[in-house]
Amino acid sequence: MQPYKEQPNKIQSYKKKAEITVFLSLIFLVVISFVFILIKSARVSYIRTRIEGSTLIALNSAVSEYNKMLFDKFNLLFVDTTYKGVLEGGDESFKEHFDKYFEINLYGDMSYALEFTSSDVSDTVYASDNNYEPVLSQIKYYIADVLGFDNSSEDETLNEYIDSFEASSKGWHENENDYEAFVEFVLKRILEAYRKLDYIMEVNALETTSEEKILKVVVDSATPINKTVIVNVLYATSQVTIEKGLAKLLKEGRIQLITKGRYSKYFRV
Repeated sequence: MQPYKEQPNKIQSYKKKAEITVFLSLIFLVVISFVFILIKSARVSYIRTRIEGSTLIALNSAVSEYNKMLFDKFNLLFVDTTYKGVLEGGDESFKEHFDKYFEINLYGDMSYALEFTSSDVSDTVYASDNNYEPVLSQIKYYIADVLGFDNSSEDETLNEYIDSFEASSKGWHENENDYEAFVEFVLKRILEAYRKLDYIMEVNALETTSEEKILKVVVDSATPINKTVIVNVLYATSQVTIEKGLAKLLKEGRIQLITKGRYSKYFRV
């Protein structure tokens, strides 16, 4: 009687089946791990978005309780941290108000718990800080917005307006003030406006090409100017024509580009 001998083909078949099983198991583990990572990432992303949204809503809600009388009468935006005498006032009162709104928005429809302990107010600006600088800053911004000035501190026209207004207000309660400084400022602005209008009419009336008109506006400017200024001056020329003219003048080297991008400015060579 001969001993049993396993056929070679059967052994090879078993090996292949074992290899396929191990391979599929590894692939399955990788896929499952990837799915769990996606779920975890989505959960963390949702929580982060929820916290950021709740923070923004809570901040807007707390700040929206500004002093309406100050805003309506003087256009000053300030928050009374006593909240009409309900709280003691200060950073802690604002923080308490913020925490209340934050918890309402955070825990709304969450299906899993998040524990909120407390918030922290890192910086607070009061109306009386730096000799009432925040109040003066808001007044300056309001004046700039109403009169169309640049609200930056470097704008000479706005600073001149404030100085002339202050000078003309001295002694007002005693009926001893002098309006000379303010009248002088207004007359200067009127004269400046007429000069600008005269220049605009002169440039647009020139019997020359649009490129030469653009070149004249850029060359005549004492400081670099942007495309918006040129469009306003050359009101009879389309914006597309001005853009093409600027590109051609730059290519020919007759003007230079000072700043690139959204805030591009042009200046004479």
